[in-house]
Amino acid sequence: MTGGQIKIDEFSLDRDRYELLRAGRPIKLEKLPMELLILLVEKNGHLVTRQEIIERLWGAGVFLDTEHGVNTAVRKVRHALRYDTEHPRYIQTVTGKGYRFVAEKLNGGPSSSLGSDQHQVAPQPKTAPGNRRRWWAAASTATALFLLAGVTLAFNAGGLRDRIFFVRKRPSIHSIAVLPLANLSGDPAQDYYADGMTDELITMLAKNSALRVISRTSAMQYKGARRPVREIAKELGVDGIVEGSVARSANVVHMTVQLIYAPNDTHFWAESYDREADLAFSLPSELSQTIAAQLNLPSSPRGTQAHINPEAHSEYLQRLYYLGKTKEVDLQAAVAHFQRALEKEPNYSSAYAELAMSYF
Repeated sequence: MTGGQIKIDEFSLDRDRYELLRAGRPIKLEKLPMELLILLVEKNGHLVTRQEIIERLWGAGVFLDTEHGVNTAVRKVRHALRYDTEHPRYIQTVTGKGYRFVAEKLNGGPSSSLGSDQHQVAPQPKTAPGNRRRWWAAASTATALFLLAGVTLAFNAGGLRDRIFFVRKRPSIHSIAVLPLANLSGDPAQDYYADGMTDELITMLAKNSALRVISRTSAMQYKGARRPVREIAKELGVDGIVEGSVARSANVVHMTVQLIYAPNDTHFWAESYDREADLAFSLPSELSQTIAAQLNLPSSPRGTQAHINPEAHSEYLQRLYYLGKTKEVDLQAAVAHFQRALEKEPNYSSAYAELAMSYF
């Protein structure tokens, strides 16, 4: 299938612009679901296996909760395409295999013969009357063997299940360093925002008593460093590295984050987020919860701030530049930022706490 723009009934998928439109209006779709939609559309009418989806979205050899990741991406694509359980369309589930994209009109091409989102059911073979007795005997034997094999695999007797399906145990991560998030806004003046979001993510992760998190002071020395992740992790004494980027515009904050298992430099988990500017303050808390879930750790306590004025949040983040210094004039500048943050958001609890520490 050639060309950047693809018509899907009332929808339009522009692969070059990385955009899904309906009636000319863009539909919000995050990076991984968008990649999945493009993959399914490119193979319209053909089965796309779950393994193909995993390799397209995360790359080969990634340690990942594939069931959760793929299912979430499929659900988001269906939601964007206005999935209706009573009148399903577009994405067909092929039980135990993967998915197939089916559309009545795709770039003006021919209609697919598979137009519903129902599971495929193989036709049942007919059995001649004279062979029924032998057939039932064979079926009973096969059923017994199948049940025996199922019990053996279920209990993983002798590690048989792992050997048959090449199961790899997911590595454990007990310590993490959050490297400074890269500022991809194109404006060096926004460096403070990326550094501030890094600091907040470190703070939220550190609230989890089951996880050892390297301090901001130790992590920030690697800002802009182009060194192997394995080498940095060894110096910091951790087995997990969190790295990513932030791009902030007038109305939207885009953040990408990945968790890397450092001993073999392998992706453990990755995700991208788009938030309206007035909701971006919640990203560090949300990320800390997600990372804890990926590591099978208890969730860390959530922040109590229901909503933060984006201008107040910006003032709060700018204080990091000054708190990293020791001169009184710098601390006074940090205090000024806290005071302006509290003027815009009088109930900003974190700003009160930092202001108290600055006075101290």
